[in-house]
Amino acid sequence: MQTHLYLIHVINLLCYILKTKNRYYKLFADCFAVKGYSRSVICDITRKKFDFIPNSLYEIIIDEVIDIFSYHNILDDESTEIFNEYIDFLLREEYIYEILDISEKDNYPAIDLKFDYPAKISNAVIDYNGDYDLFVKSICQLELMNCNFLIVRFLIPVKIIEIENILLLINDSIIFSIDIIVDYSIDYNEECMLEMMLKYPRINIVTIFSSPTTSHNKTILNNGMGHLIFSQKEYNKDEILKIKGENNFVINIKLFTESYNYNNFFHKKVFISEIGDVKNSPFAKIIFGNIQNNSLENIINHTDFKKIWYVKKDFIEVCKDCEFRYMCVDNRNPVQKKVNEWYFEDECHYNPYINKWNFDEQNLTFPAFNTTLL
Repeated sequence: MQTHLYLIHVINLLCYILKTKNRYYKLFADCFAVKGYSRSVICDITRKKFDFIPNSLYEIIIDEVIDIFSYHNILDDESTEIFNEYIDFLLREEYIYEILDISEKDNYPAIDLKFDYPAKISNAVIDYNGDYDLFVKSICQLELMNCNFLIVRFLIPVKIIEIENILLLINDSIIFSIDIIVDYSIDYNEECMLEMMLKYPRINIVTIFSSPTTSHNKTILNNGMGHLIFSQKEYNKDEILKIKGENNFVINIKLFTESYNYNNFFHKKVFISEIGDVKNSPFAKIIFGNIQNNSLENIINHTDFKKIWYVKKDFIEVCKDCEFRYMCVDNRNPVQKKVNEWYFEDECHYNPYINKWNFDEQNLTFPAFNTTLL
């Protein structure tokens, strides 16, 4: 009986080998393998999805061409069976495609992973405390930088008419997406807020904190924008927001290529405080100037301001070992250890060494974190 089963297994294996002999496969150009410490992922930036794969499969798919026959020649029976399962998975999930001859490989060029954005500043955060003239100056300065994305954090109670005055100003600017963060006011009922959002289609998200109720109206506009969120939580503008799960990840070609080349949270981003101070982010400590006595362009051209733009995840302890590093937006401030070596003082909720999301202290100490870094 055992001999019979073994023969069936051998025959099936031979049939598979004959069927796939001299077959060549390539990874689709919009699919990228990212290696982590103990597992890898394949990111499909068109379908905006990813799958976990073992590091052994990563080593196979980073080849320019997967030559089936060559692998079958060097693998034993057990390894060949595992290899065949890998290929079946890649074909089933449409991560690879067949080419008829190895000479065809150059007919399918790779996607260029260089990143650039046609602006000196792409995203900005402004804190507003009622100084409308300073806000106007901030918007004018951001227009000179070709900034397209804006978050306004209202630090004082404001009426809807005051928010609309801000939106009127932005309506005539090159900013095409604005997020609003504000504390609840009694006149912020859902009907009035949705009416305002329909009136100003550049609104991406309005988040209202300290609300008596919680609700989320999703995408009221055809362009995918227009989210209204009421939250009972109190807003803490100084809170470092850590990634809490895979749902927080973003998969698209813009973020992937920016993350591959730069720090995706700091690159071409700026924060302007309620008194005009300019920093890399709301959570950064260093103030590089003030727009009330200097131009924003002069301030951001400071070498030290741009230094952090180039601190990509591949240079940061722990992050460089994480399979999620090109889909994760992390607003923690990196600290320099030495040239091209950085670390975070605050640990992440994900541990790439054991592949677990942990919110208890026993699993939040990473091997790469030790006293020599501090």
